[in-house]
Amino acid sequence: MHVLELLLQAGYRPTTYRNVAPPPFMLRGNAVLATFDRFDFHPASLDQRLVFLARGGTWSRAEHHRWPDAFKAATRTLLLAGSAAGEQPVAEAAAVGSKRRRRRVRATGDGPTVRGGRLMVLPAGALLRVLQLAAAPMSAWL
Repeated sequence: MHVLELLLQAGYRPTTYRNVAPPPFMLRGNAVLATFDRFDFHPASLDQRLVFLARGGTWSRAEHHRWPDAFKAATRTLLLAGSAAGEQPVAEAAAVGSKRRRRRVRATGDGPTVRGGRLMVLPAGALLRVLQLAAAPMSAWL
């Protein structure tokens, strides 16, 4: 998998052929194939994650099941840490008001709070982008 990731990072992509005669193993005669992708005919023993990566797949919520258990555990930990019970001051709330009030808010923690801590202040899209960046390369999680 590491070699595949290095090849993809260097810009290499698997070739997909268009309008070609089928290879003999397909037993389809001479009818021209509109598209021939070699990964459509890979052995069943080939790791499906390799095929997914070779086709340019990246992490998303829909593709989360393809990632190794170590990444799934890290994702679960991050999301649970963000939704943990308890309240913490909102960072932006400390910036509002007079200089004396800002100092008091920083020192005492008085002021508006948010459940789950500062991590959940992030927009959902930003948190998913963080997870997407953390997911690559997949070989680091094996």
